[in-house]
Amino acid sequence: MMFGLAKKFDGGLKLPPNKHGAEAPSRILPIPESLTYYLTKNIKETHQCIVNIGETVLFGQSIARGLGHQPDIHAAYGGVIEAIGSKAGPYDAPEEQAVIIRTSEYKNVYKHDDKIKNKSDLLKSMGVAGMGGAAFPTGEKVQAAGAPRVWLINGVECEPMLSCDQCLMREQADKLVQAIRYLAAEIMPGRVILALESDKADAVSAMRLALGDVTDIELACLPPRYPQGGEKQLIQTLLGLEVPSGTHAAHLGILVLNVATVMAAFDALAYHLPLTHRLVTVAGQGVSAPGNVWVPIGAALKDVLDFCGYDGAATLRVTVGGPMMGRAVNSLDVAVTKGTSAILALTAADELAVYSAQPCIRCGVCTEVCPARLQPEDMYFNIRAGRLNRTRETGLMDCIACGACAYVCPSEIPLVASFLYAQQICRIEDEQKARAAYIGDLVKARDARLAARRSVRMGKSASREAAARTVDPAAMEKVDAAREKARSKIDK
Repeated sequence: MMFGLAKKFDGGLKLPPNKHGAEAPSRILPIPESLTYYLTKNIKETHQCIVNIGETVLFGQSIARGLGHQPDIHAAYGGVIEAIGSKAGPYDAPEEQAVIIRTSEYKNVYKHDDKIKNKSDLLKSMGVAGMGGAAFPTGEKVQAAGAPRVWLINGVECEPMLSCDQCLMREQADKLVQAIRYLAAEIMPGRVILALESDKADAVSAMRLALGDVTDIELACLPPRYPQGGEKQLIQTLLGLEVPSGTHAAHLGILVLNVATVMAAFDALAYHLPLTHRLVTVAGQGVSAPGNVWVPIGAALKDVLDFCGYDGAATLRVTVGGPMMGRAVNSLDVAVTKGTSAILALTAADELAVYSAQPCIRCGVCTEVCPARLQPEDMYFNIRAGRLNRTRETGLMDCIACGACAYVCPSEIPLVASFLYAQQICRIEDEQKARAAYIGDLVKARDARLAARRSVRMGKSASREAAARTVDPAAMEKVDAAREKARSKIDK
C-alpha cells in the first residue's frame, strides 16, 4: 500500500547523493586478528566486563553486561580475551576502557538462555541497539512506546555517501518484510509505515516486489531532502505532527526504528541471535573499492579500510558516520560499534570542508535551513559570550547536529562544532547537578536514619531510668531484711 506525503518538514537541504558503490553487492570482511569492545563512553562506564584475560569465548557469547538500559555486548567471533584496558576511543574521550579479543577459527557457537520472555529484556540481552547512528537501546525504546499508534520503519538514509540501508533493503527485502510482520505481531501497532527516499530506485523496486499484495504495511516513497531521516523530521513529514521540545516520539504513541535495527530485533526475538555484525558503508576517494561491507562489531577501522583499498597518502581525514554528521577520528585503531553506519576516507577530491571562519554577516540562511527551527546565529553569539543558560533557553539541546547551518554558512563558521561543544558542557553541568542532588538526598536520608536511631536509643534510656526510679515495696522489704540479717551477724 502506497502512502501519501503529509507535510514537508521545516528547513532542510537538497544535497548531492554521492553514493559511490551503492549499487555493488555487499561484501564480507575476512575475520580480523582482533576485536575491540568498549566498556565506557566518554569515560563514563556503560558496561560491566564478565570475562577474564586468558579466557576462551565462543561466537555470540556475552562478554559484558549493559548497565541500566544499555544492551549487552557479544563476541562476533570465537577467541581468547587478550587484554582488558585502555584503547583509542571513537567518542569525545581520547581513550576508553575496552575488552580485546584475539580471534581464532574456533567455530563453536554460544547457546543463549531461551527462558527470557519479556521483549525488552530479550532485546537488551541480545545486545540490540539502534543502528542508524545513535545506538539508542532498542529494548528501552520498544518498552517506552508500548503498543504504538504508529510504527515507522526508517529506511530514508538521506545523508550523502551513505548506502548501507539501501543495500540492505535491496538484498534482503523479503527478510525485512518478514521481520516487520513478525515484530508487528509482537508490538501491536495501529499502523505500520516503511519510509524510504524515491531516488533509491533499486531499494524501492525490491521493497515493492517483496511487499506484493501485503496491505498492512504502508510504503512511503519520499522526495529526497536532508535531514529527512531524523526521527522528528520523519514524523513531521509522514504524519504532520511535531514532537515537542524535551520529549520523545513515544510520548505521541509513535515508535521509529531503523531498517537494520528491525532486522537485528527480528533475529533476537525470533531466533535468540545476538547483534554481532552490521553492514557498513565504506566510501570516499581514499578507497579504491567503495561499497557496503558486512563487518563484525569490534573490528578496527584500519582492517575495514584496507579491505576496500585504502590510500593513506591521499586521505586527509577519516570520518566515522556521514560527511554531514560524522566525526573525524585520530586513530585507525578505533573499533566499529553498533552505531557505525559508515567509514569515509575523505580526500581533497571529496570537497573536504576546511573552515576559515569569517565574521557573521547576519544573512539568516542558517535559520532558513535549520530543521529544528532554531536561530543558529544567535546561539553561536551566546556561546561565544559564555551565555550558556541563554543558549539553552533558545533551544540548544534541540539541535540535532545535522550540519545544515554550517554547510550553507557563507562565513564558513563551524557552527555545529560550537553547538556540540556547548551541549557537552551542558550535559556535564546537568550530570554534576544531578549527582549533587543525589548525594544531598543520600545525606538527608542518612541524617533521618541517625535521628531515628537516636530517638529509639533515647527512648530506651528514658525507660531504663524511669524503671530505676520506680520503688517496688516487695523488693525494698527484701533489701531491708537482708540488711537486718547482715547487722545481726556483726552484733554477734
